[in-house]
Amino acid sequence: MIKRILVPIPGASLGAAAVDQILSLARAHRARVTALVAADETLQYRAPALVAVTDVVSRGIRLSGFQLQAQQAVEELTEACRSCDVSIEVEQRDAELVAAACAAWRYHDLLVFPRHGTFHADVCPDPEAALVRMIVGRIGPVVSTATMPRPVRRVIVAYSGSHASAKSMKRFVQMNLCPGASVRIVNVCEDGVDGQRMLNDAAEYCRAWGVDADTVLLDGPPGTALLQHAREFDLIVVGDSARSLLTRKVFGDVMLQVLRQPDQAVFFAH
Repeated sequence: MIKRILVPIPGASLGAAAVDQILSLARAHRARVTALVAADETLQYRAPALVAVTDVVSRGIRLSGFQLQAQQAVEELTEACRSCDVSIEVEQRDAELVAAACAAWRYHDLLVFPRHGTFHADVCPDPEAALVRMIVGRIGPVVSTATMPRPVRRVIVAYSGSHASAKSMKRFVQMNLCPGASVRIVNVCEDGVDGQRMLNDAAEYCRAWGVDADTVLLDGPPGTALLQHAREFDLIVVGDSARSLLTRKVFGDVMLQVLRQPDQAVFFAH
């Protein structure tokens, strides 16, 4: 069950895809939305280069630009929520975006990360590092939105048998995140027998929660195989092992590959 959704506001438009995803989740779960604005100059949009201006003045101009675009994004989301009778409040913190999200997360059930504004607008100098910081900070579950509007009708669950992938799958079905969507669980495993056994166990767990999922055993490198198979799906559920992400090994690499793809939304949980 989701009652409170936290949305960090970048210094750029959220984009139609993020707004649609937020509204869809809020309406499906009758949840309240919190728009989080981080008023810190380390997260700014990149202003045009200015000639013969001191560094201090330049920083002030860039910060003003960030604040202006953040305000426009808040107004955009607020208007959309009110038009759909979705409750929304605005919270401002004097910190950079990740630190603000970590602090505000305590009293929310889901974080929606608007990829359009954060990953593709130079808001974060290193967005992958920002995402890793959120994961290590124990923020989750998280939905990272697609960059283009796409209703979630088909969901693919990447299940490796690890604790991280199991936690994401379990949280997804327990929250009933996308009511009515079809679900497929996939695994990439050199041992086909063990892989199919894991898939069968995962599908049985989902059925216990009222989710009827089919299964597919994939071949090839995990990230490539998953992304190729996921092209016709709208949401990817993936594990988030913080240790793997910090060392960029195994499933951490798969998750980062998935997050770089703009076409699907991504869900992960601790």
